[in-house]
Amino acid sequence: MMDRYIEQIISDIRLSRTYIKPPITELWESVDINNPNEVEDIAYIESGMANPVQLSEITGIETETLPVEEALSSIQKALLANELLALLHHYNFYPNFPEGYPDELKYAHLLMIWDNKYSPVSFGETQIEFCDFDSKNCPFGGYCDTCAEMEQELLNSRKADKDDGSFTPFPDELLPF
Repeated sequence: MMDRYIEQIISDIRLSRTYIKPPITELWESVDINNPNEVEDIAYIESGMANPVQLSEITGIETETLPVEEALSSIQKALLANELLALLHHYNFYPNFPEGYPDELKYAHLLMIWDNKYSPVSFGETQIEFCDFDSKNCPFGGYCDTCAEMEQELLNSRKADKDDGSFTPFPDELLPF
C-alpha cells in the first residue's frame, strides 16, 4: 500500500519540476545569463524583493502529503530524499549536507524545513543550512567534521596571533560594555 503512495508522491514531485516560474522581467531584461556574476547579483536583489514563502507553497508539494519517516523503509526515505532534492534544485534551493551523508537520513532534515519560509528566486542558488556550527549540537552526528575544523582553524589563528605579539580574543572573552 505504501509503495503505491510513494509512487504517487514521486509522480507529483516530478510534475512540479516541470513548472518554470517566470522571472521578474524588469530585473532580468538586461542581464547576461551567461555571466555568473551578473546572475548572482540580480538573483540576490530578486530574493530581497520577494516575500518569503513556505517551501511547500513554492514547490506545490504540501507537507501533509509527505509521509512521516517512521512509516518508511530506508530505501523509501532515500528515494524520496533524492526526489525532493531534485525538486528543490529545480527551484534554486540547495540544502547543504556533509559529503557522504546517507540519503535516507536526509529525508528527516528535508521534512523539518518543508514549512520554512524562503525567498523564491528565478536563477542562482539559495543555500539552506541545517547546521549552526555548534559541534555539541551537530545535526549530522558523526558524518561531519566542519565544526571541529572551524574550531581548529580558530585555535590556530589565535595561536598565530599570540606568536606574532598580537592578540585576538574569542568572542566569549570580550568584556560586556
